[in-house]
Amino acid sequence: MDGERPVCPRISSSCFGSTPAFNGGIRVLAEEAYLDVPNSNFPVGGVLDYGNLTSTVGPGNGNQSAFEGVTGSNGIDDHPNAIDNAYWTITANFSAVIFNCSYATSPPSFVPPGGGDRRCCLLRILE
Repeated sequence: MDGERPVCPRISSSCFGSTPAFNGGIRVLAEEAYLDVPNSNFPVGGVLDYGNLTSTVGPGNGNQSAFEGVTGSNGIDDHPNAIDNAYWTITANFSAVIFNCSYATSPPSFVPPGGGDRRCCLLRILE
């Protein structure tokens, strides 16, 4: 972490370009970015992620009410059987790959019918 100061990771919803096909459920994308370098997002592999269904809104796809996994070298971990049209709490734990950092937990967020992406971003400040 030479000359870098870690900042808390965050989770947000987003759409992504140039990623592998996604056919539904929940996609977790772990990235790190530099606050003072716009569009400097880089994928982070080896991030532990897990989610728990909070509540459903109506009929949806999928049959999985909880998941856990690890992001691949592209920073992506797909959970195609996660129930959609529902609220989820999702956590990404960066500490296994970036030792001075911990984890980010989203407040319950809505996954629309057809699935959705959840971006987990670790922000750093260059010094």
